[in-house]
Amino acid sequence: AGQERFASLARMYFRDAVGALLAFDMTSRKSFESVGRWVKRAHSLASQRIVVLLVANKSDLAHRRKVSVRVSVAVPVCDYRRCTP
Repeated sequence: AGQERFASLARMYFRDAVGALLAFDMTSRKSFESVGRWVKRAHSLASQRIVVLLVANKSDLAHRRKVSVRVSVAVPVCDYRRCTP
């Protein structure tokens, strides 16, 4: 999925961040499954009150989708204290 090559840069980019935009590829289940890890990384490296916005990429490629819209919108909403479905 490519995002692992950016993991080493995460500390630098997340430091003092108050917001993060995380995108996943709807045609790649692996990309979607890594979202949780990136959210945890954002919360551990940035302000505990960081706002994370999740964006689905390649939604126009419906015939190649591996992650449905229903599944992607069911991602829990998390704040710095807890996650709720």
